[in-house]
Amino acid sequence: MTHEDRAARAAAYSNGALTVGQMHAAYAKDSELAFNQAVSNKWLWRKAEGRDALRAIAWDADERGADFTINLYRLTTDRMMSSHPEWFKEDEPISCRSDSRAATKADIAAIVSQVDKARLAPEIMSLRKAVGTTGILSVLTLIAVIIQIF
Repeated sequence: MTHEDRAARAAAYSNGALTVGQMHAAYAKDSELAFNQAVSNKWLWRKAEGRDALRAIAWDADERGADFTINLYRLTTDRMMSSHPEWFKEDEPISCRSDSRAATKADIAAIVSQVDKARLAPEIMSLRKAVGTTGILSVLTLIAVIIQIF
């Protein structure tokens, strides 16, 4: 992480066995370069502390104007959860987490995807065909806003 070559640091961010402290130091030094490489680092995803550090950095980067970081974090979360479910067995389901942050398009897409996979509400699926994904996303956004109010 202290190497002069950015490419060498990027390789360490993406494949090194980083600690949470090292990840924060890397972000302080190389900001989005560090996050963009570390978000796929399996060493960080293996434990909740590493995932939490990546999540905190994603939201910090988003607040600084790197709008794609939250979506990248969430997409990577989905990929890691499906390929390594054993790493997440102690975590509560994402749909049950209370989060004071506003829902993003990735959140809504994840909800729609969960409904598709579970096939819990055939009426929603038929409504989705009739109204389209945009209409469903609008309804789910409204539901998310109502839930956050209460």
